[in-house]
Amino acid sequence: MKKITSTVQKIKDEIIEKQVHWNKKIEDYLRSMSYESRLTLIASMLLFMGFVFIGMMVVTIIQLEKKSVRQIEFEHIRGLEVKSKSDTNNLNKNYDYGREN
Repeated sequence: MKKITSTVQKIKDEIIEKQVHWNKKIEDYLRSMSYESRLTLIASMLLFMGFVFIGMMVVTIIQLEKKSVRQIEFEHIRGLEVKSKSDTNNLNKNYDYGREN
């Protein structure tokens, strides 16, 4: 058990170390950029995320409309089904024999 926890801890430490390394690299890169280029980068990122969000919303709405159309079709078909004799037999009828509980 200790071996597993020590291995997991080593993996966590490596991930944290790599994250700190990449954060320093990105921070150095952003500090070397001018103010206008940083604003341009942020604006382009927001614009990209906005397009992705709008695209996801459109796809979701289209899928919901398809599901609702299918549901309407299924409900319409269920209304046309003919009952068979096995549907009308109710073997679990509860009779009241005049007794009161």
